[in-house]
Amino acid sequence: MSTFQKAHIPVVTLKDMVVFPQGVQPLFIGTPKSIKALNVATSSENSEGKKEVLLLAKRKSTKQNPQAKDLFEIGTVATVLQLIRLPDETVKILVEGNSHARVLKLSDNQEYLSADIQLLETIPLSADLNRELRKDLLDVFEVYASKNKKIPSELSGSLSGIDDLSRLIDTIASQLSLTIQMKQRVLETVDEKARYDYLLAILMEQVELLSVDKKVRGRVKRQMEKRQKEYYLNEQMRAIQKLAMSAEEFGKGKEIKIFKPTGAMEIRQAGNAFLKMRRRINNYMSQRTSFLAGISHDLGTIITRIKLRLELVEKTENIKQIKNDVEIMQNFLKEYLDFTETVNVNKIEKINLSLLISEVIKSSNFKNKKIEVKCPKNYFINTDKSCLYRIIFNLYENAIKFGTLVKIKVIKETNYYMIFIKDNGPGVPYQQRGKIFKPFFKIDDSRNLAKGGSGLGLSIASELSKKIKAKISLRPNKSNGAIFLIRIPLKY
Repeated sequence: MSTFQKAHIPVVTLKDMVVFPQGVQPLFIGTPKSIKALNVATSSENSEGKKEVLLLAKRKSTKQNPQAKDLFEIGTVATVLQLIRLPDETVKILVEGNSHARVLKLSDNQEYLSADIQLLETIPLSADLNRELRKDLLDVFEVYASKNKKIPSELSGSLSGIDDLSRLIDTIASQLSLTIQMKQRVLETVDEKARYDYLLAILMEQVELLSVDKKVRGRVKRQMEKRQKEYYLNEQMRAIQKLAMSAEEFGKGKEIKIFKPTGAMEIRQAGNAFLKMRRRINNYMSQRTSFLAGISHDLGTIITRIKLRLELVEKTENIKQIKNDVEIMQNFLKEYLDFTETVNVNKIEKINLSLLISEVIKSSNFKNKKIEVKCPKNYFINTDKSCLYRIIFNLYENAIKFGTLVKIKVIKETNYYMIFIKDNGPGVPYQQRGKIFKPFFKIDDSRNLAKGGSGLGLSIASELSKKIKAKISLRPNKSNGAIFLIRIPLKY
């Protein structure tokens, strides 16, 4: 280690930076005292013709006017190769590091800092050991550079041309992303073997961290890809479920809201195709309903006129038959129109079952039949009144047409009501029980035109029951007649 000393060398303080010897580096200087120190250094050359400054790193970057205690004791003596004054009053310089130096005394004349210094030299190694350590350090650095994309690819080639181990250490240390304290330790260590050991340990740690970081990044990437795939699939499932739900609701005759199809292209295409189909079907149904309603109105008017004129005609057996046929025709029209109407659940209200059944019986055209009703007056249910009314009415009309006695009985269970409607008519043959709720189905020997049956009453009742979550079934009956059961939940 040299004891060569220099006095009153201008000091330039550095923020978050350490400059090593043997390297050329650009710097931007903005503090007034450092700029004044540069002015002094560049205005007078030393005995060797060099414009020298001492580069000292701050212990804390936030210190604006550092004193001796705020600066590291060891820095780098550097030659100012170039100085450019910038418009913002800062200075850009190009310096070349010469040697390590220890501050013996730091002086502040209020304009700039200067120092008396002691130049330091590293303790050299043997040529063989220097060569061996240099090779090992280069090998580890190449591994580091291959894993760190921020290191220029050509740097490893340029480092291989450096024969001096100490210079190689300084050059490598300047390229690493290290803390100021770590770089300062490399700068301050004068034992070449100790410098080598310290920098090698740093490099190997960096290689390990980069390897782990790569694995972590790979794992994170895989996890993100997995999550993205799961998110994508979930989005597609939601889009499919939405489309399926809309299709199911539409199939049940319920009104569905217009929605914008989402998801993959194929799902969006299916959604748009469904919406187009929905519009076509709704238009068709609307036209059909309007058409049938028009026909029903026109025919109903004619039938009414016929009935009024028949009242004025002499009462004969033929007249009675004609009147009966007119009644049948009128019932047909009503049932056909009911069948074509789209009925939605509009209003849920509290209904007294006993009163509702009474309303059904009073509105029936069959007045001379025997009716027995067993329904407590305190049986209430929350549902759509018009739907339930039409269900009971259709089943009651069916029973009263084909029997002389109709029994209606209501039983309350834990979660639902059971409404039994029983007649003493011819009943339903076993082999035809599965078809009884299909549109236009008639049992030839009992449900014929003479009875005024269109084959739609039970079908209409069955469809309406679905809208209020009820179920209609034909119960087995040991004796003659048919027993229909309406099972309706207590809560809609």
